[in-house]
Parts: sequence; structure tokens; C-alpha cells
Amino acid sequence: MNRLSKELLSLATVVLIGANGEANADVHRDRSRTGTVTSIQAEAVRGKATGAGAVLGGIAGGVLGHQVGSGRGNDLATVAGAVGGAVVGHQIEERRAERPSRYNIRVRLDDGRYRGFHQDNADDIRVGDRVLVENDRIHLERRAQRSGAVYR
Repeated sequence: MNRLSKELLSLATVVLIGANGEANADVHRDRSRTGTVTSIQAEAVRGKATGAGAVLGGIAGGVLGHQVGSGRGNDLATVAGAVGGAVVGHQIEERRAERPSRYNIRVRLDDGRYRGFHQDNADDIRVGDRVLVENDRIHLERRAQRSGAVYR
């Protein structure tokens, strides 16, 4: 074999090995982006109060407390009503500000690893569904149905 033939053969070998390595990387990358849902847990997310509930509750409680008694008893009832109203108003505001549940979704990826995701909605995802990971979120795989039928 002449020198040019050996160099061409070496170059062809390097190209084929490189292409095969890239193909294997693509297969691995795809397997780390698809998987099966193993668990879904809903988690309530508590809302944050702005303080308006406490202020309005304090005013209402103070007005109602002022209606009770006279003299020092009236003053104490006004203060107690204002404090109690503020506490109740704050709790009501927090409850009304609660967001819908957040979902903790655990997925067994096709490459064998497990991964957890926190999402504001489950998008009709159920345990056993095939999912695709995109931008740290999971979505139902379009070609897989719950019945197991594959559409192309």
C-alpha cells in the first residue's frame, strides 16, 4: 500500500469512529430526556399576605370591641377587639391568597436515573405515563398514549 492510500484509510477510520461516537452520544442524550412517571405528589403552597387583611380586621375588631363596656373596660375591649381582628384578618387574607397546589413529580429516565420535577400543574400527567424532559419541565410524550398504542 502506498503512503497516500494509508493516509486515506487512516482518515476514513477516524471519521467512522468519530461518527459512531456522535451517534452513541445522541442515543444517550435521548435516553436522558425521556422516561416514565413513577410518582406524583400535590403540595399546597401557602399564600403571602400583604397586611391589608390585618389592617381591615384590626379596624373592624376595634370598632366592635369599642361597643362593649364603659370606662377602662371599654378601652381594654377596644384593644382586644383590634388585636383579635388583626389576627383573624391576617389569617383570612393568607387563606384567600393560597395558590393552587404545586406538584412534585418523580420520573425514572430511560438511562436508569431518577429525577424529580416541581411544576405548578400536572398537565394531565399520571403515574405510568411516558414523558419528555424539555427545559427542566416534563411533558407527555406525543407519540405515546395511556393505552400503549404508538402513533407516528
